Amino acid sequence: MAVTRRQQILEALIARMQEIQIANGYATDAGLAVHIGDVPLFGADDPTEVIVIVAQETRPGANRVEILPVEFQAVATVALDQPYLAAEAVLSEITRAMEVEDRTLGGLVKDMTIGPTRLLAREPGSTTVGVGQLYDLTYVRPWGAA
Repeated sequence: MAVTRRQQILEALIARMQEIQIANGYATDAGLAVHIGDVPLFGADDPTEVIVIVAQETRPGANRVEILPVEFQAVATVALDQPYLAAEAVLSEITRAMEVEDRTLGGLVKDMTIGPTRLLAREPGSTTVGVGQLYDLTYVRPWGAA
């Protein structure tokens, strides 16, 4: 099965987020719980903060250039005393992990730019809150490849 450029980028982003651990010099261990797509349900034995990577619809550009918007969500359980502050602390770690000298993810993307930060409002009955940070990743899709 062929691996698409988009999949390679997402795998690199997962690996980058998984580096967010106290053992690697970060202030949290949020990188031990990285999810793709949507927020997991929190159980009693789950971590109190997680990172969720949400890839959005790709926007085409000229000459096979595509822009992949990716939102990194720092999500915390409302069982914490200050869940939004916990989510903000994780967002700070996400920013630190993303905004390094290599803006190309090892050559997978041409560039990345930062977009808006948004509050993830608590839905009725939800057990989580959070904040999201958008990054636009610009890459060239090889001709004939998905």
